Amino acid sequence: MRVNYWMELLSACMENDIVDAADAMNADPNIDISFQNGAIFWFIIKHNNPDLLRMLLEYYEKNNMQGDSNSLKYKEAKYKLQQWLGEQVDDSRPSKEILKVLKKYMPQEDSSTDQDASSLENSVDFDSKEMQQELEEIRTANAILSQRLINRPI
Repeated sequence: MRVNYWMELLSACMENDIVDAADAMNADPNIDISFQNGAIFWFIIKHNNPDLLRMLLEYYEKNNMQGDSNSLKYKEAKYKLQQWLGEQVDDSRPSKEILKVLKKYMPQEDSSTDQDASSLENSVDFDSKEMQQELEEIRTANAILSQRLINRPI
């Protein structure tokens, strides 16, 4: 009988168990942590476990982001990771420790874009506070829906 290391890894992350997570990752270099758009990261961020997050990110890097950083395969793996992590950050309020770990993997913001947005805001009748409030309401609704999906029986 083949052991399902993905299930073991998921279970370890749900239980915030770094030892069992490490055992699962060491046992199988081919665990598909992309399942459900990287939902496994949600549990780690929820538990505020930067060490487990770092370990999982290093595992992903080692097994999915090998070779030339200019290759299509590398860029695709990096893009997918950034998408998953971005969704998790948007759906939760990660601690500073978690954000510190994620910084290396998240796309870097362009300060000129911030300046452009600021000048646009000044030149157009644009209420950024109202927009931020609406965005926060959307994030809250997404978090509630995500929680319902996670708690839904399989």
